Amino acid sequence: MKGRHHPATQERLIQANDRPRRFSSDRIGVLVIAAVLGLALLSAPHLPLGDWIAALRTQADQLGIWAPVLIIGLFYLLSVAALPTLLVVVASGATFGLWAGFFGIWIGYVLAAGTVWVASRWFTGPLRARFVRLHPGAERILAAVARRGGWLVFLTQLHPMSPNGILNWLYRSAGIEARHALAAIGLGRAPTLWLYSALGAWSVEGLTAEHDPWWWFVSGLAAVAVLFAIGWLVTRALGEAAGD
Repeated sequence: MKGRHHPATQERLIQANDRPRRFSSDRIGVLVIAAVLGLALLSAPHLPLGDWIAALRTQADQLGIWAPVLIIGLFYLLSVAALPTLLVVVASGATFGLWAGFFGIWIGYVLAAGTVWVASRWFTGPLRARFVRLHPGAERILAAVARRGGWLVFLTQLHPMSPNGILNWLYRSAGIEARHALAAIGLGRAPTLWLYSALGAWSVEGLTAEHDPWWWFVSGLAAVAVLFAIGWLVTRALGEAAGD
């Protein structure tokens, strides 16, 4: 009948109308992160960060084995509660170094994801309904996760702007098997956790080497460029996978 569209055509039109808004929100998010990170890095040489980090490391040495336990435990609790964890990850890298800080945080994240997976069976329904109301495109992504399984979980975890803590509570509602979901969660989140741990470790290196402000500015631009590239690639892959 004239003026009507096939359901598949309507779905493509809806997706096409959503793209500019998704692109705009992603771009605004990246610009905000770039501005905050750039301001922090430019102001870092004028702050007693070296003294703060030295005090933090001294305190960690005094605590011994309890220092990583406390940081990983704090990160675990924040991850389960779906609260921001960036500062904890950066502090871990600054305190324990790149690889030790990263692996400790990554283990904490995997444990938190496992805990959330078990607990989500009692909370998935209301959480999913509220999340879909707040994010109109979420239902389509979750439906795609149900179709594509672990691959979509991996992509949503890899995206730097993805609300991973909240999504961890929703994956089970998509009907994915635990072994596929948990493996994809751990692998997908690892690159971003490594980058944030590296920022902490590089900050210590920059302070001890007494780099000038340009070193901080260039480091910030490099980190933002990597995050933007990952976000752009993952956004395209998510769009293609969700449209299958």
